[in-house]
Amino acid sequence: MTHRGPRFSATIVTSGSVFQRGLSRSRVLTLSAASLVLALGLFAQPVAAATTSVIRTPSVRPLTSTVTVNSTSTSAAWAWGDNSWGELGNGTTINSHTPVQVSGLSGVTAVAANLDGGYSLAMKSDGTAWAWGYNSQGQLGNGTTTDSHTPGQVSGLSGVTAVANGTYDGLAVKSDGTAWAWGWNTRGELGDGTTIERLTPVQVSGLSGLTAIAGNVGHSMALKADGTAWTWGEGFLLGNGPSAPDSSTPVQVSGLSGVTAIAAGSDWDLALKSDGTAWAWGLDSFGQTGNCTYHETYTPVQVSGLSGVTAIAAGVIHGLAVKSDGTAWAWGFNSRGQLGNGTTTSTCTPVQVSGLSGVTAVAGGYEHSLGLKSDGTAWAWGDNTIGELGNGTTTQSLTPVQVSGLSGVTAIAASKYHSLAVSSPPSCPAAGAAPATERASSTNQYALPNSDGATWQEIDSTNLRGTCTPTANQSVLLTANADLFTNTAGYNQDIGIFVSDNGGADQLLAWKESGGFAGTFSPNAAYVQTLFSMTSGHTYAFKLKWKTNRNAPGTSIYAGAGPVGGHFSPTSLLVQTLASGTPYGAISTQQYPLSHSDGTTWQPVDAALNVTVTPGADTNSVLGANADLFTNTAGYNQDIGIFVSDNG
Repeated sequence: MTHRGPRFSATIVTSGSVFQRGLSRSRVLTLSAASLVLALGLFAQPVAAATTSVIRTPSVRPLTSTVTVNSTSTSAAWAWGDNSWGELGNGTTINSHTPVQVSGLSGVTAVAANLDGGYSLAMKSDGTAWAWGYNSQGQLGNGTTTDSHTPGQVSGLSGVTAVANGTYDGLAVKSDGTAWAWGWNTRGELGDGTTIERLTPVQVSGLSGLTAIAGNVGHSMALKADGTAWTWGEGFLLGNGPSAPDSSTPVQVSGLSGVTAIAAGSDWDLALKSDGTAWAWGLDSFGQTGNCTYHETYTPVQVSGLSGVTAIAAGVIHGLAVKSDGTAWAWGFNSRGQLGNGTTTSTCTPVQVSGLSGVTAVAGGYEHSLGLKSDGTAWAWGDNTIGELGNGTTTQSLTPVQVSGLSGVTAIAASKYHSLAVSSPPSCPAAGAAPATERASSTNQYALPNSDGATWQEIDSTNLRGTCTPTANQSVLLTANADLFTNTAGYNQDIGIFVSDNGGADQLLAWKESGGFAGTFSPNAAYVQTLFSMTSGHTYAFKLKWKTNRNAPGTSIYAGAGPVGGHFSPTSLLVQTLASGTPYGAISTQQYPLSHSDGTTWQPVDAALNVTVTPGADTNSVLGANADLFTNTAGYNQDIGIFVSDNG
C-alpha cells in the first residue's frame, strides 16, 4: 500500500452545548497510536480569564474562511443546464444537470433569462442589476462586449425593481417608474428612438409609472400602473394590426386594459387581465396564442378556456398559466413534453399540467418548463438534453419532476437550454444542549471509472451534500464515512470533504485514503473528520469527492458494500453545528513508525502532540482522532486511542 499525504487528525471541542466526557479541572489530552501522520484541532469557547488552552504541535493554523461579502442576506441565485457561454455564472463553462450556485451574489430577489439562451440577469435587494454569460451585443450592460462567466454589475443602474432579457438585450424598471435598456437594437427594441447598439443602459423614451417589463425576439414590452401595456421594436408584435411599422419608441397595445402581468415569447406575446383572463397576439403556428386559428394574430385575442388566472409565462412557442386553485396549465408546441400533460401532442387550447398543485409561478423555455410551488420547491418538465430539468439526469420528462437540491425557492426563470432560480438556503441547525446535526446519506453504490489520480470528482451532488447558512458565527464538525474498494489490485481510494463559500471555488478540508480490495479483503471504511469555522450570513456547501491514489485507466473504484436487504452500506456526510468559538487546527506531515509493539502497551504517537485545557467552569468536550494507519506485514491491525490525564 502506498501512503499519501497528511491524514491524521484529532479534534477537541470544548463548549457548554456539546457532549462526551465532562471537563471540570485542568486536564492533559494525549494522542496514542501506532503510526503515521498527525493533526490536532481545538475548538475553545471563550471562558473565564483563568482558562488556558495550550497546544504543542509542529504547526498551528486556524480553520477560517477567506471569502467575505457585503450583504448578510442569504437569498442566492442558482442555475443549471447549458453553460457554453458561462450562463450558469459559476466561473466555468461546464454544463450542470443539477443546480449550482451563481458565484458571488447574495440578496437576490429576481432572475431573468432570454429564450435564445447564452446569458442571465439578476436583481438584488439593494436595487442593483447583475448579468453574466454571452455578451456579443453588450447585453451584459457593463460597457464591453466581453463574455463573463461570473456576474458583473450592470453599469449605472440603481433602484431597480424589475428585470427582463430580450434576445441580446437587457431591460430594467427603476423605482421611479422609468424603463432602461441596453444591448442589441436592430429593430428598435431598446426604445430610445434609435437603432444604435448600446453597451450601457439608456432610458426608454416616453414611459413612466411602470411596474413590469418583458422582452424577446426583436421587441420589448412594459406594463404601466394604470393597466395599459406598451410595446416597441418589430412592427407585427406591437399588437396594433398587421400593417404596423417597426417602432423605436413605445406604442400602446390596442384594446387591452386592466392588465396585471405581461410575458414575451418568441414572435408572440401574452398578457393577464385583472378579470383572470389571458390574452395573446403574434405568430400562432403551433397554437401558442390559444385561440386555435393557427394564423398570425396582430391584436390581442383571448386564450380559450382559461379563467381565474393568477400568473402567466411565455415559452418560445408555448404558453403557461397558473389558476387561482393552484393548478398549472399549458398550450402550444409540445415536441418534448413541455406542456407537462404526459404527451408530446401540441394543442391550441390549455391542458392541465399533470400532478402539480399549490403552484404559484411558472416559466417557459425553449422545450422545457418550470413551476414553483407554495412549499418552495421547484419542478420542471420537457426537454432535458443538457440537464435543463435539474434533476441530475438528461432524460426528458413528459410530466413534472422536482429540481434536485433546492428549497425555499422564491423565483424561477427558464432560457433556451438553462434554468434559474432564487432560493434562500436553509440555515445551519442551531446548536443547543447537544450538537445540532444535518445528515446527508445514501445507500446507493457508486462507481468512479478511469480516475487520473489527481482530479477530485463529487460522489453525488444531490444526496451527499450539506448546505447551510449560519445566522451567527459558528463552528461545524464534519464527518464523512464510506466503504471504499476496487476490483483491481494496486490502487487505493481517496475520499475528501470539500467546502464552497458563497458559491466560490471548492476547497479541500480533509481527506483519507483507503486500500479496500474486493475478493481478497473486505472494503475498508474510510472515516474523515474535520472542524470548520463558518461566518454569519455566508452560504456553505459541504461536498464529498473522491479519486484514486494514482492514474487508473481501465479501473473503477466503488463506494458502498453489499447489498444487504437490497441496500448498499451507507456513504454519509454528517454536519454537526457547534456553539460559537475559535477553532484551531494543526497538521504534522511526519510519518511515525512503531516497531515491536506487544499488542497491549499504548505508546504516544508524538510526545509533543498534546493539549492542556483548564476550563473556568464545568463544561463538556468532543474529542476526535483520525489517521491513515498501515503496515507492510499482513495479519496485523493498528489501534489508535485518545487518552486524558486529570491534574497530572
